[in-house]
Amino acid sequence: MMVTKLIQAVGISIVNNKVLVGDKLKGIAKNVVNFPGGNYEPGEDENLDACLVRECKEEFGIEVTNSRKLGIVTFSFIGKPFEVELHIYRIDSYSGTPINIEGQDIMNPRYEPINLELYSKMWAGDALWLPFVIENKMFKGTGLYENPKKLLEHNIHEVPSL
Repeated sequence: MMVTKLIQAVGISIVNNKVLVGDKLKGIAKNVVNFPGGNYEPGEDENLDACLVRECKEEFGIEVTNSRKLGIVTFSFIGKPFEVELHIYRIDSYSGTPINIEGQDIMNPRYEPINLELYSKMWAGDALWLPFVIENKMFKGTGLYENPKKLLEHNIHEVPSL
């Protein structure tokens, strides 16, 4: 089976121990709390900064003004012909107010406290790498999912650089 690689960027905005999230409305992650972000488009810069900026504007109506890439996690799914290379950014500042954008598949943008309740609503692997973002540490990793809530294998570790 040939595997397609999807390259994505996601932004993590943390304010007062709360993180900006929204509710995924469709796709493999339907009903999972998610961060703003999405697929790289040909022609965007290869370090994915432009992808992050575009996705945050499209999904939540915010303009990222300062961000840092802190992690890269590649994950795959049992029985699926694709893997995702997720580039994870910490958003240090943005302009605008997070709002629902008509036609997007992520809605209800809001800041939620970072705690076990939030982790239980997210992708299983998010709980493993989000602490690195909170601590401003660079990391890389891999994961194998059965579904968004069931992570079968993982290896996430701090790195000196990306």
